[in-house]
Amino acid sequence: MNVSAPSVTTPFSLHARLILLAALLCLTCTSVLAQATNPDYRSCSTLTDCLNREALAEVFNAVGKMVPNLRWTIQDLWVTEDRIVVLGEASGTPTESFFGIEPTGRSFKTISLDIFTVKNGKLSSAYHVENWVGAIAQVKGE
Repeated sequence: MNVSAPSVTTPFSLHARLILLAALLCLTCTSVLAQATNPDYRSCSTLTDCLNREALAEVFNAVGKMVPNLRWTIQDLWVTEDRIVVLGEASGTPTESFFGIEPTGRSFKTISLDIFTVKNGKLSSAYHVENWVGAIAQVKGE
């Protein structure tokens, strides 16, 4: 894993950074999500389609059931005073219906790009893109 961050002094502590990093890596840890985010946190998959943290926790739990061995790894990380940008990789093998595709025993590996905004030492918003179309194609064997 390549982790890089500018030597900028950020307004949140090392402890807060570690909690944020744990939240980024732990999709099914809803208690960590609640600890690392502001109450009005929004996770957006488009400029207008956003989920609050409770709805996001439900999505995390559902994805965790579809792909119990889901693994997110941080490939690169950029940190500024109020932004965290993460280039990630997701991999796993679905054991339940995966976006309408029945399990095939095949795994997938795909990327994600997340842009987080930090307020008061916690995540306040995220904009993210994942290549689920590519993941589905891999599961289908295409």
